[in-house]
Amino acid sequence: MAHAQLTAVPRTETGNGPARRLRRQGMVPGILYQPSGAALAFAVPERELRRALISEGGREGVVDLRIGDGPVQATRLADWHRDPVRGDILHIDLRPVDEAEVAQVAAEQAEAERVALQAAAEAEAAGESRGADVFEEPDAADAE
Repeated sequence: MAHAQLTAVPRTETGNGPARRLRRQGMVPGILYQPSGAALAFAVPERELRRALISEGGREGVVDLRIGDGPVQATRLADWHRDPVRGDILHIDLRPVDEAEVAQVAAEQAEAERVALQAAAEAEAAGESRGADVFEEPDAADAE
């Protein structure tokens, strides 16, 4: 399974004012919640974040996050906030995942793809069994 990749910068200032300044610079503030209870504040470029979220498994899958020069951490999107009018991403919350959860996410995504393909095949078969014709574009030779 392909993981979405994000590179973030650590941030020390928190609150509304610093978050607004980050957004004006094209960054999205975020928090990585640790199992120990500590939270790491970071900022990620909005463009990179959007690309990661629309990639394969971005919103529901695993996101590999690197904060500054630190190690890459497997994380999952816990929550995100969007501007209700403009649709801009205002804030993201991530939480780390362990290897067992990474495998579980991969299995869930594979199952979802299998179910979608099976449903599409069943729908096509049901249409054919009822005598439905599949519309095909006429060839130029047939038009003569």
